Amino acid sequence: MLFKKKNNFQIDTLIDAGMKINGSTEVSGGLRLDGKIYGDLKFTAEKTGAIIIGEDGLIKGDLYVAIAIIAGKVLGNIVCTEFLEIESTGIIEGDLSYNIIEIHAGAEIKGQLIKLTKAQTNQVNKK
Repeated sequence: MLFKKKNNFQIDTLIDAGMKINGSTEVSGGLRLDGKIYGDLKFTAEKTGAIIIGEDGLIKGDLYVAIAIIAGKVLGNIVCTEFLEIESTGIIEGDLSYNIIEIHAGAEIKGQLIKLTKAQTNQVNKK
C-alpha cells in the first residue's frame, strides 16, 4: 500500500540546484526540489500535490503537501496529508503532521511528530 502512494505522482516542475526562490510559493502537481526555497511552500491541490526534495534541496519555511519524499533539509513545519518519507540524509527542524510516515535510519528530526486524524486530514484538504 505504501509503495502505491509513493509512486502515484509525476514530476511537473524542477527547481534545479542553482535555483533559489525567495518568498512564499504555491505550486500544483509534482515538484522535484534540488535548489532552495526561502519561504513557505504550499501545494494548491493538497490531494494530488507531491514533492521530492533531493539531498541538496532546502526549504526554509513551512511545507503543506499530500505526498513528500525528503532527502534534503526542511527548516520549518511540515503538514503532509497522505504519505511522508524521510530518507537517511533528511534533516527536519520543525513539527511533522502526517497521515502515514516512513523514517529511514540516519534521518534527523528536531520537532514533534503529530499523527493527523481523519477529520484533520479532511479539514486540511478543504483549505
